Amino acid sequence: MGLAHTVLIEYAIYRVHTLANEAHGYLMACLFNGLSMKYRRSLSFALLTLFCGVLTLFVLLDRLPIIVPVGYGALSLFAVLIYGIDKSSAKKDKWRVSEAKLHLLSLLGGWPGALLAQQMSIPIRIDNCPLRRRWQVS
Repeated sequence: MGLAHTVLIEYAIYRVHTLANEAHGYLMACLFNGLSMKYRRSLSFALLTLFCGVLTLFVLLDRLPIIVPVGYGALSLFAVLIYGIDKSSAKKDKWRVSEAKLHLLSLLGGWPGALLAQQMSIPIRIDNCPLRRRWQVS
């Protein structure tokens, strides 16, 4: 693989990461704009409860196969685990899980667990995060 091909792949990864961050920021701004942390958590838990209720109702009415909620549950548990690993790595100043991987996990169906994990943890400052320094343009 040549240098130009590697640079092209790195740029594509950067663009996907940037677009995922913009989409996530837009969604969070639409949902939580101007709300305090207390109301954000309440809204997040209400959304999760509503989602789980709708899934349960659809399964009980035989409109949805049981594998769908099981898949959401498995991916959500995995997302909580990955967010916990990321949080632990941040506290120990070790290499963290990239935001692109966290966004990809959410897009694949782990968003309920990711939302829950984000609300359970206290935000960490990432000013000195190696990934942030990597993508800065000088």
